[in-house]
Amino acid sequence: MDLYDRMAETSKAFVLSHLDAYLAKDTSILSRDLTPDAHRRVGPLTFEQEFRPNGWTNSEYEETLTPKFQAFKDMKLEIIDITVDTKKLRSTVHSSHIWTQSTAGQLWDWPMEFIWILDLNKEGDKVTKILEFVDTHNAITFGGRIKRGEIDGHAHEH
Repeated sequence: MDLYDRMAETSKAFVLSHLDAYLAKDTSILSRDLTPDAHRRVGPLTFEQEFRPNGWTNSEYEETLTPKFQAFKDMKLEIIDITVDTKKLRSTVHSSHIWTQSTAGQLWDWPMEFIWILDLNKEGDKVTKILEFVDTHNAITFGGRIKRGEIDGHAHEH
């Protein structure tokens, strides 16, 4: 497998780790394609400054998603596009995630799109840095519903 294909496979596996972690109920899977010192940031910057201005380590991200994954009723994930730059050792992945939630026993889907900008090691088999651009509107809307206690399985967050 050449570098381009290895980087594309690693990038795809990294994004799909979110679905795999949900299905296995094991958030450590989120770090399977990362170097131990990988660092995550969230964009846009205005969104990151509001929620997590210093980004996440692997373990911090796993801890953050554990209660969210426990509250989901279902999850679907589609990789829309992957672009690889072997000179920069960087890839970009566009994905669509749909989480099924419950409000007062009624199921509903919460769709979000993501753009992942990933830096990879020179072998192309591990991600070293993540910049995750989130569907800000839907993330803020969903966060507000959690804070108001409208989502079953999520504790009130203040």
